[in-house]
Amino acid sequence: MPASAPSHPTRHARDDSLARDADLVAAMASNLRRTAVVPAPAWQRLGARVAASAAASQGFLTVRRETYRLDVPAHGARRQLLRDSASCRVELVQVAPLALVPSPPQSQELLLLDGTLTTSAGPDWVPHQHGLRTGDAAPLRAGPTGARLYLRTLQDTTQLPPQEAAWWASEDEQHPADWWPLSDGVDVKRLRGRDDVLSMLVRMQPGAALGDHGHAIEEDCLMLAGELFLGDILLRADDYHLAPAGARHVDGLSETGALLFVHGRLPD
Repeated sequence: MPASAPSHPTRHARDDSLARDADLVAAMASNLRRTAVVPAPAWQRLGARVAASAAASQGFLTVRRETYRLDVPAHGARRQLLRDSASCRVELVQVAPLALVPSPPQSQELLLLDGTLTTSAGPDWVPHQHGLRTGDAAPLRAGPTGARLYLRTLQDTTQLPPQEAAWWASEDEQHPADWWPLSDGVDVKRLRGRDDVLSMLVRMQPGAALGDHGHAIEEDCLMLAGELFLGDILLRADDYHLAPAGARHVDGLSETGALLFVHGRLPD
């Protein structure tokens, strides 16, 4: 599928998409649950919090920006592996100025983090533009200052749950460039969705909180700006976080405000 900036939908198509996005965000909001506060002695509250945090963090993978060691440049690109599983490979890629973005061996999700990308198939890409590419997609070339990319590459469809496999196989949908309120101080922008599996940007105002939520499938998260506490796990800009299927996130709080990219299934 050619990687290009989305065309402007007709008014009727845009209205339908707006309605779908509004319904989607309402469904997400209804599945976020606040943690009940029960009065108890301080030592009991602290002990319970430590135990709950340790239990909730089992299986999470967090890759800190300080540990990034981009590999030796090859074909104008340097890579930082974030995770490599039977189903997907996730990495950050720094592309040299005017160098070509390597063509994916299979379908690949791409989010432009910094710089620009040029393509013969449409307007230049700008930061936070998102798309799905295949091996026969139109070539992408980094702009004069280079480009930094988040790439999630499909490796084996048979290793995916059915909903995630359908997300990769579906036609790319056109979504209005609108932010939707999820909860107080939290807005979301849907980038690509199939049923209840989606990629999105999440924007949090200073002091905003996310309710507790579970994950029916793996959830990939890349912090783009700001800071976010997930329980006792602090995520900062450029940190990567993976929540395994069956895990729960608790006490999501951003004191500074945050912007993050998330791919996963609607919380249960």
